[in-house]
Amino acid sequence: MDISKFLLNGHRRRDFNKEVWIPLRAHVSTKNGEFGHAGYTTEVFGAGSVAIRTKDVPIAKGSLNWFTNGLRRDHKGYVQNRKYFPADVFEGDGFLGVNLVIAQEGSHGDPPVWHPHPDLIATLNLRREANHWLAADEGFAEAIRYIEDADRIPRRLEIRADFLKDYLCARKMALCISSYSERDEVVADIAGTNWTVFGIKPRYAENQAPDASKPFRGEWTQELEDGRWEGRVTPIHEGGHEFGSGFAILHVGRKPIDPETTIPEISPGDEMESSKQEGVFKGKLLYRITGEIWRDQWVSPGSVSVRVRGDDPPSVPSFIIDAEGTRVPSKRLEGGGRWLWFSPAVMNESLRYRGANLTWYTRDTGRIEMAKNYGVVFGVNNLGLISVYAKDIAFLPLWQQIIWSGFNVAPDGGVGGELLASQAEGRPADTRAPEAFLLRAREQLDHAVQKRFGKRAFRGHDKVGEIASRCHRFRSLDLAGLFALAKDLALITADDIDQRQLQEIVPPKPGEKLGSLKSLERLIAKVTDESFARTSLSPLFHIYDLRLADAHLPSSETESTLRAMGLDPKLPFVLQGRDMLVSLVDALYRLIRFIENTSGKSS
Repeated sequence: MDISKFLLNGHRRRDFNKEVWIPLRAHVSTKNGEFGHAGYTTEVFGAGSVAIRTKDVPIAKGSLNWFTNGLRRDHKGYVQNRKYFPADVFEGDGFLGVNLVIAQEGSHGDPPVWHPHPDLIATLNLRREANHWLAADEGFAEAIRYIEDADRIPRRLEIRADFLKDYLCARKMALCISSYSERDEVVADIAGTNWTVFGIKPRYAENQAPDASKPFRGEWTQELEDGRWEGRVTPIHEGGHEFGSGFAILHVGRKPIDPETTIPEISPGDEMESSKQEGVFKGKLLYRITGEIWRDQWVSPGSVSVRVRGDDPPSVPSFIIDAEGTRVPSKRLEGGGRWLWFSPAVMNESLRYRGANLTWYTRDTGRIEMAKNYGVVFGVNNLGLISVYAKDIAFLPLWQQIIWSGFNVAPDGGVGGELLASQAEGRPADTRAPEAFLLRAREQLDHAVQKRFGKRAFRGHDKVGEIASRCHRFRSLDLAGLFALAKDLALITADDIDQRQLQEIVPPKPGEKLGSLKSLERLIAKVTDESFARTSLSPLFHIYDLRLADAHLPSSETESTLRAMGLDPKLPFVLQGRDMLVSLVDALYRLIRFIENTSGKSS
């Protein structure tokens, strides 16, 4: 038998002070088989915690353990000596602590509930979604998670270490975690069950050469740096009762009361009778083997509290400030006076975060926010690189600075012309970004068709808004990205055109099959002429062709299609993506003017 598994080495080695996720409370168990029968196994892990002021830690270490700080009690307010103690207060021997988890007992068939301390939630500005608490100021990163089983019984409530240690630092506290781990198994054969081979001394051991009349029984113990381990071998009868044990049933009661008595009474002087039944348990000899660990570990507060107390971080990201690659920490950028350059991929990374937002000011400037109220103004230069005023980066939250630093590149191509004119000269450009007009142009085209012909141009799929939010130039970081942008643009234009309604305005000829774009072209030809219609819709046709270009079109045809749209294949892909959007938006507004030109003359 492999008895090392009862040493619970995984729990022995676990250091909560170094874990990414730290349990504030836990009760996890697994079970296989039926208790008292060979093959039965169970494993249990439990943990309770309390936060103690660092100055009280030496006192608390003497009295905090699994029995005072474990899962033995729920938390509720109580009155002692006419003094009220709230549910979050831990009253120790000569010290007070704070329960960062409040365990509310179950009632009326409802399971218990574990609540993170409200101060923890409010101070870290966490938002609950299902059983997760998310940091609203940090891109909704997960900070606390609450795990229940299928019956809604709470099993774990854990907090990410960096959030906990920041909070503990601000409150000048440390966290004591008292944990218990157990492995329990029922076996028929205990050959090799002797933990002395691991250097563990037996507390006692009976009958080292077991026989049926006096089976082996033993117990081992080992003191650990922060707790203790115990191992046991206990003989049992099949069914679970200790081997050789018995039972006694004693019945004591009054002698039968006359059932005819209308109003019976009883008293201590009534005549009593008693009976006794004894027996011994029987069954096949089996052995129950258990290994248990009790540990009391301390999670230290962080060295600084950046989130709660606003401390300076111990280290800050550095950024490249010149062509030689000189790096300076972000703190030195707070004075302003220079710009930083970034790969355009930083925009897609920024937009991954919940609450992120991309706003356009001019054709090549805008504002990017990873989280609400935390953003920077950016410009796109002629190499497709992103430039940002260095001071703006320096005042971002640390987690955002770290992300930006990962995309920082050496200066190249100059600061974006429109950004420089605005921030250095106070002359904002009089241009517009195509991204800002994509949905607006689509809606206006639909409205123009409906106003003039009483029909809708687009079906209005419910995913149009979501897809349009992905239609920006930063999708186009390479050729595959350019094709992906074309695919999404086709989804909200050609694929959403309501050709059935358009064909009610311009019916196809007998036997003629018109697709969505051809139906729109026929409508435009109705209000202008075929040549104008064909030319005006060509960007939409080209975008539709490019959606599968990587799989179907030869590279020569792809380049030809791009040039036909007015795109220069030699430009950086970000600028090609911008020009594709310009081509499409211009085409949509051209169609709007044709339809609204009720005189019937070509625009």
